[in-house]
Amino acid sequence: MASSAVQAPALQKLLTDEEYQSLPSLICTKINQALQDQADECSCLLTLHESEKQKNGDLITGLRNDIETTKAELSDAQQKLVTLSEENKNLLARLDTTQKTLEHVENAKRISKSSDIRFQEMMCRNTSHKYINVLPALGTVDVTSLPTGAYAPLQL
Repeated sequence: MASSAVQAPALQKLLTDEEYQSLPSLICTKINQALQDQADECSCLLTLHESEKQKNGDLITGLRNDIETTKAELSDAQQKLVTLSEENKNLLARLDTTQKTLEHVENAKRISKSSDIRFQEMMCRNTSHKYINVLPALGTVDVTSLPTGAYAPLQL
């Protein structure tokens, strides 16, 4: 306090009486102004904070909605995938059945073709033997009188 007592007379010499007398009021005014400025700044910061908080809340709400939408879309996609997987299994089963049927048909064709060939060979042999057995009795045979194709397999 001794230093303020020393400063007061020095300050009193620099200022007029009127300035010196109004100094406490001026200091209070300056302090009040500084406090008001800080209060205004705090109010602005609080308003900004509330605004940002609202924006963040809106963003969070939007993100939650996006997440729910994405979950629903993912669920739909998974269901479609399950359905496609089942359809794929069914198609594979049908393909397998069709391939087996095709193999059976091809085997049946081969067997049928083989049987037809054997039957034709047998018929040709029978016909050949018939004509061979008939030939000696006929003496000379005009080959042109034989049915077409009947003498082709003969190898005399």
